[in-house]
Amino acid sequence: MKNTLCWVYHMMLADLRERARSPKFLVIIGLAMLAGYAYIPATDSETLAIALGPWRGLNNSAWIGTVFGILTVIIMPVLGYFLVKNAIELDRRTNVGRVIATTPISKPAYLLGKWLSNLVTLTVMLVTLNIMALVMQFMRAEVTQVDLWALSAPIWLMGFPVFALIAAIAVWFESVSFLSGTFGNMLFFIGWVLFLDYIGLPGMFEYNIGVVLPHNDLLGLSLPIASLQTIGNQLFPDFAGHFNFGGATYATMPVIVDWPGVDWSPAYMLGRLSWLGLAIGLALAAALPFDRFDPASASAARTDSLLKRFFRRRQSASEPAFLHAKVDLTPVADKISSFRFGALFIAELKLMFKGKQWWWYVVAVLISLLGFAGPPGGRSVTAQLAVLWPVIAWSAMGTREEQYDTTKLLFSSVDPIKGQLLANWLSGVLLGLIAVLGVSLRVIIEGDASLIPVFWVAAFFIPSLALGLGSISGSPRLFEIVYLVWWFLGANGVTPMDFMQGSRDVLHLPTLAIYMFIAMLMFVLAVFGRQRKMIR
Repeated sequence: MKNTLCWVYHMMLADLRERARSPKFLVIIGLAMLAGYAYIPATDSETLAIALGPWRGLNNSAWIGTVFGILTVIIMPVLGYFLVKNAIELDRRTNVGRVIATTPISKPAYLLGKWLSNLVTLTVMLVTLNIMALVMQFMRAEVTQVDLWALSAPIWLMGFPVFALIAAIAVWFESVSFLSGTFGNMLFFIGWVLFLDYIGLPGMFEYNIGVVLPHNDLLGLSLPIASLQTIGNQLFPDFAGHFNFGGATYATMPVIVDWPGVDWSPAYMLGRLSWLGLAIGLALAAALPFDRFDPASASAARTDSLLKRFFRRRQSASEPAFLHAKVDLTPVADKISSFRFGALFIAELKLMFKGKQWWWYVVAVLISLLGFAGPPGGRSVTAQLAVLWPVIAWSAMGTREEQYDTTKLLFSSVDPIKGQLLANWLSGVLLGLIAVLGVSLRVIIEGDASLIPVFWVAAFFIPSLALGLGSISGSPRLFEIVYLVWWFLGANGVTPMDFMQGSRDVLHLPTLAIYMFIAMLMFVLAVFGRQRKMIR
């Protein structure tokens, strides 16, 4: 028992040190601080970050703490998930997993250690948010007297159980092979959004959550929201459950209310503790799908699909297999002075599609068919899906050499920037054009070809973003989180982020120009990232 606890402790400490050294850790902590700053607007601002009508609380400890608590359980879980979902992956990539496989540590103990390391990392985010809340109270300076309990209780009582569950979900997704990559990240993001809108705070994205009654909900939002709705009803008798978490302006200065805060009862605290038990159980249950770095399981996962094995031509058992191998060697001198960009482009295109399961292609074809022949009212939806599904392929752009440790081999080739980097980018652009082919044919047939430039710009913008962010970070995670949030905001009508222009009735040329400029900027960033790696 003592040895197991020692294992868990040192594993947790090693993961925390490794993450603290990574740029991703600093970037996500910085984003958390930026979000905290944005959600406490200036005192003379007409804009409300969290709005239940044209009023806000006085910027005292209770109001700022509650705003930060709501921010913590709605937005921060997405950032936190992408921050911690690499604990098991890192052990696989660095071959530490092979060492762990030879030790007597059990699967539940190993996964419990990974859950704890995830939770400690997310706790650092909570500490950062707590400090940022204190800073914002002094920055806004409406009330300088600090009540540490009123300021900190919402952040920790609401946030800690949610972060414990996020830490367990990250362990689960890494333990299940088909959820450990980009598909799992997309599934988590979409699942979290659907959870917020249908379970966590129903009606949230329709800006009307109705009357909320306090209960033991996962996010812990019902008690503070119910308290805030009471103030809204007192100020505005016609208040009917309006709730806006993305910012609202009422063209007038909001009414300021000296809100005393929430009465955090013992019953509420016990309810929050129950979610901690669920998180621990979920982390331990991940031992069921976890392979514990077993090479046999890994090789089984890499076996060919049933279709490939069915169509593979069988060789005669009476003849050695090497007799069927045909190798044509060409003189090296004939190839030194030539550069076959076409062959390189085809190779990059094959890599773009390599490793995808049959169901990925089936879904892609279905989306394309829906875009071409689906119901008239669903065109905008299928267009949004068309530029979401290929994220699984785009996310690898600019990162393969880091993931598979082929940097030295790649950079020693002929012109790795004009050659491989350009071919990689063009293969991503071609994938984008293929993705929007169905909906493009639809609008041409319907005589609305003005939307074609929008689809083409999207086909250039997305792979450029993937290549630029991937070349700088060396990991697909940065692109995944940036693009998924970007796509979600645009699909929900946030006009500056809507590169598909679904929220506009007519084509907006300045938006096209802006996104083409961003695409070119991202390609330049990719070139800079490649040059920087070549110098090292």
